[in-house]
Amino acid sequence: PALIDWTLTEARLGQARLHRNGRDADPILVLTASALERYGLPATLSEEERRASRLLKSHKVVKQIGKAGLQLTQRGLGPWARIFREPEGSRRRCVQLCVLPWNALDAREWDKKDDPQLPTMHPADLARYLGLYAARVMTPRGTTATTGLELMVALRPPTRAEKNPATGEFERAFNADALTAVHDVVECEVPDEHPVLKGKFTRHHLRT
Repeated sequence: PALIDWTLTEARLGQARLHRNGRDADPILVLTASALERYGLPATLSEEERRASRLLKSHKVVKQIGKAGLQLTQRGLGPWARIFREPEGSRRRCVQLCVLPWNALDAREWDKKDDPQLPTMHPADLARYLGLYAARVMTPRGTTATTGLELMVALRPPTRAEKNPATGEFERAFNADALTAVHDVVECEVPDEHPVLKGKFTRHHLRT
């Protein structure tokens, strides 16, 4: 809990938003094996915890987080975790954890699969590695797939603040060009069994 509060109040970590209607990226803490030992976390997850991809709720650190008034997301305390306090107005108070010994940076995605470099990389070099990724792409959010989706949402946020002329207050409005917006189905992109194609072609027609 003390590390989280230090990050939120003193560390001044994080990344500026990529779009004016988006939000600033939460700070990220990368925990090494020595950090896990320092903060009372296990070096490896048990078989049950690996299957759930999180520590059990009965673990002392999870209980300490709750007692300190901090909260975990539904994903719990796993390789990629978010710990937060209730927002202050519009300001988020959330810290993301990347736990290296729990395989947060899977070699199949973040490293050279046949010759992994990250497990033996010096913490300073690892910080530069992830810092360069954050500068060129964005702050990592989990798997490379998750980070890619978050990047697209950050570049084209689903909502914006719009002033209501009747009340003079700002309200949430949806962006028409957001990636999350619903669009009509395009015939060339749907499989043969899609309802939109019903009756369009003869029975044995082959689409090309």
